[in-house]
Amino acid sequence: MAVSPEVRKYGRIADIIENQARIVSEYKLTLQQANSGGHFNVQEMVYMNGVFNALLNQSLNNLTTLANVITAGNLRMSDAERLQAIDHIYSDTQNKLVFLRSFDNQVAILSLQRAKAQNDVNTLQKLY
Repeated sequence: MAVSPEVRKYGRIADIIENQARIVSEYKLTLQQANSGGHFNVQEMVYMNGVFNALLNQSLNNLTTLANVITAGNLRMSDAERLQAIDHIYSDTQNKLVFLRSFDNQVAILSLQRAKAQNDVNTLQKLY
């Protein structure tokens, strides 16, 4: 039930927390940019919000699991099992961050495409 100091000092713990903070800040920024750009309709914004909320909930589950793994008295695990659990959480967090960045890039590209299309329409309207 006890957690060794070496497990608590494991470098991946800080990496997990840093990645979680990046997930939150990057999703907020993308959602804010998509909302302020005016290139997405209500259904698209609801969809994006749903994707981000699902990702955030899964990320919070990772933090809860991490807290349980590194808190004494919560789980009966060996140090090796704790380190393995931390590595699994780290890997999952990395995958979520990669997915988020890919999704963010797709949102940004679609927004730019729509802005260009609107600019082209405006230019044509000015010519005729």
